[in-house]
Amino acid sequence: MNALYAISNVYVSTHHGEGWGLTLSDAMLLGIPAIATGYSGNLHYMTEDNAFLIPSEERNIETDDCFGLFSGNMKWAYPRLDDIASNMVFVAEHYDNDIVIQRALQAKRDVLRFNRQQIRELIHGRLSDLLAERQ
Repeated sequence: MNALYAISNVYVSTHHGEGWGLTLSDAMLLGIPAIATGYSGNLHYMTEDNAFLIPSEERNIETDDCFGLFSGNMKWAYPRLDDIASNMVFVAEHYDNDIVIQRALQAKRDVLRFNRQQIRELIHGRLSDLLAERQ
């Protein structure tokens, strides 16, 4: 993974839903500009100030996307394809631009704020919320 990060100019994650997004946070920690769906667990550390967030629409999982435990009565994000492309083109054309550089530097600072204790508290809080919803 380190070799891939070393040759990367941008990290792109067009996910439907993400837990923490370990490879996203790793790339950001290494100062690699990140483009990702603005949805789910990665929003704990990703903002418009430190990344390029792709707008999405939360909706029921489409039949063609259902597999394994996923079903059509579950929801996830569908990132907007035009926004994926425009963000990728923007970062590629402006890689040395202050906007891209400043977001990457801010990302590195923001991700460093999270340590094991903070992440444990986030996970514990979320699990507690889920258990409370089931009761």
